[in-house]
Amino acid sequence: MATTTTAAVANESTERETDTQVEERFCRFLLDYSAASVGDETAREPDARPYVQQLERMVTDEESSTVRVDFFELDAFDGELALAVESEYYRFEPCVRAGAKRAYREVRARVTTGEDRRPGQADPVDAKTFFVAFRNLKSAPEKLRDLRCDKIGTLVQCRAVVTRTSDVRPELLAGSFLCLKCGLEAPEVPQQMRYTTPTICRNPQCNNASKNKWQLQMDRSKFADWQRIRVQEATDEIPAGSLPRSLDVIVRDEMVEQVKAGDKIVATGCPCVVPDAGGLARAGENAVAGRLNNMAQGVTGAQSVAGTREMTYKMLFSACGVERAEEADGRGRDDDEADDALRQLKSAGGALDGVEDIVTPRDAKDALTAKKMRQRPRLYDALAESIAPAVFGHKDIKHGILLQLVGGVAKQTHEGIKLRGTINVCVVGDPSTAKSQFLKYVHTFLSRSVYTSGKAASAAGLTACIARDSETGEFGVEAGALMLADNGICCIDEFDK
Repeated sequence: MATTTTAAVANESTERETDTQVEERFCRFLLDYSAASVGDETAREPDARPYVQQLERMVTDEESSTVRVDFFELDAFDGELALAVESEYYRFEPCVRAGAKRAYREVRARVTTGEDRRPGQADPVDAKTFFVAFRNLKSAPEKLRDLRCDKIGTLVQCRAVVTRTSDVRPELLAGSFLCLKCGLEAPEVPQQMRYTTPTICRNPQCNNASKNKWQLQMDRSKFADWQRIRVQEATDEIPAGSLPRSLDVIVRDEMVEQVKAGDKIVATGCPCVVPDAGGLARAGENAVAGRLNNMAQGVTGAQSVAGTREMTYKMLFSACGVERAEEADGRGRDDDEADDALRQLKSAGGALDGVEDIVTPRDAKDALTAKKMRQRPRLYDALAESIAPAVFGHKDIKHGILLQLVGGVAKQTHEGIKLRGTINVCVVGDPSTAKSQFLKYVHTFLSRSVYTSGKAASAAGLTACIARDSETGEFGVEAGALMLADNGICCIDEFDK
């Protein structure tokens, strides 16, 4: 028994040392990283420290509490730390957040020099909760059906389409509880994916171990904004003959209200498991807690020939960062080309009316491409021919699809009637005349588009349907194909069906 206790204490001490090292090294990364520190002398400002500048902006904007980190830069600066965070993200996530808080404290001490706190006044940094949003992982985004048990607790990316978003609600991160027996307070009790009370009171004279004799102190607890996002597989990732898989993504703090239904997103975080309360009992069975020989059996269902039904779990995706797919695909890969394009635009003199409006690398490249295209003769016909180039002929249909993609100008009459500036295209023809090819081509390259077939969808499925929330039990409207394609293109095949 003594040997076992000694080994457990040594193991716990080793884990604490590892957590402290992760916190210190991540703090040093935020404070010391620059392009020159990793040997990249080709950068425009090799000595600039982007994360120090980001922390300084956070000091100015006191409401901001999320540090956005490029994982490629972390891997280049400290590969061992990046490997540890990627392989055991769920364990080291509190250490990473503590390192960000530590770096923020140092930067704030430098920026606010001369501003002395009043004697006895609490440090405002202590009451602030920090989050770290990773992006641009080394591995490619995973499909939803590839998120299995081996990915639980690791840092991964997944690509999906948003189908529903919940309201923004407060989530308890660390609770301060008051013992109702002796009045002693238990501060900052971390919550573990559910409402967690202290195991036992710290007062040796009390030893309160009941979950019902604790009172939550609202004013001394830490809360954060919380939102549940329902996502499903993109249509081009669904195997033949399979239904699309769905998953709940949990986002917090500044990541809430960043996406809406219909957006194609890339979420970065770790898969987690929680008890599936809805799957504990079969239809018609009541989940009960039973005892046998004074030993608790846990939650079981009705006994049948197969034996007692055991507890099952469902998977959630706890996201530290979420962004639209087009932003994730176009970031960080063509910066040099974008800089060249921006320099060419500025040196052209009058090529664009507002060059200062160009804020992303993609904008600079698109503006330069548009300038070159204006000098090309028969531009209208050339653009139409670029639509579904594998289909020969059908020039009128291609012109119509081009006009639909470009769109027009919305107008309003004197009577207040609004006239939309977009058109609908209905392609009617004999079988095997490439009607579906036009729809699939538009869906392939357009960032906000939905492809559906009239054979597999009802009228309610195209617009919206009423669905029950599995957590709250409330009914809500779930977006259909037309709502998901809002401000985009909805491609409906076999519309007559």
